[in-house]
Amino acid sequence: MAAKVFESIGKFGLALAVAGGVVNSALYNDLQNVNITLRILFRPVASQLPRIFTSIGEDYDERVLPSITTEILKSVVARFDAGELITQRELVSRQVSDDLTERAATFGLILDDVSLVRATGSLWGGAAAV
Repeated sequence: MAAKVFESIGKFGLALAVAGGVVNSALYNDLQNVNITLRILFRPVASQLPRIFTSIGEDYDERVLPSITTEILKSVVARFDAGELITQRELVSRQVSDDLTERAATFGLILDDVSLVRATGSLWGGAAAV
């Protein structure tokens, strides 16, 4: 078992990885839909690799990141109305980053960077970079 865990450490990697284009849909305070694309740079906590492998699996990033990203985006976006999402985008971005970083830590993941790279919806008349 230990050999399999350490063999998999090479597959996990200790360098940064990119979860490109995580798109999530959320309703903001005005009950209109907005789609947000995130770029997440993440890595596992090295000391927690055996636990991550045995409890979550090799595809930990595909299993954890989409679900917690949806959870956090819906939570944060719901706190704002349409105008605030535009005028306070730095605050929205910071809250998403902070909340997502905290949530990912419970799964043994370190988020080095979380960026809101695109938002679409009726609020922006189609698309906009956030």
